[in-house]
Amino acid sequence: MKDNKTCTCVCPSNFTCSGNLIKDKASCSCVCPETLKCSGNLVKDDKTCSCVCPKSFTCPKNFSKDEKTCSCHCPSSLECSGNFVKDDKTCSCVCPKNFECPANFALNEETCSCHCPQTLKCEGNFIRDEKTCCCVCPSTLKCSGNF
Repeated sequence: MKDNKTCTCVCPSNFTCSGNLIKDKASCSCVCPETLKCSGNLVKDDKTCSCVCPKSFTCPKNFSKDEKTCSCHCPSSLECSGNFVKDDKTCSCVCPKNFECPANFALNEETCSCHCPQTLKCEGNFIRDEKTCCCVCPSTLKCSGNF
């Protein structure tokens, strides 16, 4: 605006800036202060004069990006079924390291369950009992005569 007293152009006294922007009297415009510092992965955006998460910031597989903090986290909606537990480091469902199977059984890590291994071979008339994972004499074996 023109100041008739000084015969110069001056910034109007009612000129205001919004948000974090400050008034630059020399250019009569709103500018982002040099003192604006951003923390973590956030970077300064001169257009909005705010700290933003850069578009190039990505999260590892299975993780969600928090735009406000520009950080990655495992979604709270991740639920694991069966014996699986949530692993916050990989943001996936894993079989617990301390998971133990009963004697004679083997752990299937893909299903996180115990099963009788295929390596159990029974000799003679003995058969595999899947419930105990042992070789047992079948109840159907009938003996006759002197046997």
